[in-house]
Amino acid sequence: MKKEELWGIFTKKNPKWSSEGANLTPAGIKKLFDTTYEQGHKQGILNGKALAGKGHAGNTPDFLKNLFGTGWE
Repeated sequence: MKKEELWGIFTKKNPKWSSEGANLTPAGIKKLFDTTYEQGHKQGILNGKALAGKGHAGNTPDFLKNLFGTGWE
């Protein structure tokens, strides 16, 4: 998913964000975070399945190894 597509999801449900901006409550910020996480997680699952189908399973990107340390094999 491209960032424009994700923005489209948010503005479809909150059209004033495009023209007036957002004034979020703590609950609104949490909902925004949860929605963003869910969309990213779904895309990550799809990407992982696509990579596994191409024989890339088990190849941990170096940036993850650097970020989280070893044990990602």
